[in-house]
Amino acid sequence: MMERNRKTRGFTLVEVLLVIAILGVLAGVFAYTMSGRLDKSKIDAARLLIEQISSKLAAYSIDIGHYPSEDEGGINALLTKPAFDDESLAAKWVGPYISRKQLKDPWGKELGYELVDKEQGGTTRQVVHVWSYGPNGEDDSGEGDDVKNWEDEDGGR
Repeated sequence: MMERNRKTRGFTLVEVLLVIAILGVLAGVFAYTMSGRLDKSKIDAARLLIEQISSKLAAYSIDIGHYPSEDEGGINALLTKPAFDDESLAAKWVGPYISRKQLKDPWGKELGYELVDKEQGGTTRQVVHVWSYGPNGEDDSGEGDDVKNWEDEDGGR
């Protein structure tokens, strides 16, 4: 009969399973940690996108003399030249101000846009609100994940 050489001994099944279990736990912890960072980075990207869109809306307002109305296509007026009634306004449009992909947030949803009348010092002026509903795609879900370019009455953004 052949004798086994004890010096060439391999790993036992229990040792291999233990190493696989440890690697599985480490992979799970890593995935959980990174998923939170991915959500935060998308929220940061949405904030930057909204700031960029807000500045492009300001450029449009400087060129045309007002922010784009719903009749002019709303936020899409940054991408496609509106059909102006006044030919002098049509000549002032120097767009496109943005690319089509900039109209979607990092989760692939359309950005929201609204013109709002704001009273300040006895006068009324128009301001723009641009927003993303965030990771869950729902309005004011209570999670505070909506991303917007204005502050609420309670100071939240």
